Amino acid sequence: DGIDDRLDGIEGRLSDVENDVTSIKITLENEIKPNICKIAEGYTLLEERLDREEAEEREYRKRTDYRLAALANQN
Repeated sequence: DGIDDRLDGIEGRLSDVENDVTSIKITLENEIKPNICKIAEGYTLLEERLDREEAEEREYRKRTDYRLAALANQN
């Protein structure tokens, strides 16, 4: 009889753990995952922006170097 009570207790705790795991999965799917996706998207957009700004900076330096060389050749 004591074993049945212990098994019932274990089954009850196991059911509680199962409910907790289900709750965690739901939280992950509904709250955390979308936020991680937003962060990843923001990172991608930032990376693209930095790449674009770097290309613009290289082009600006190239034009500046060209102008400086043209000025040096005039003297």
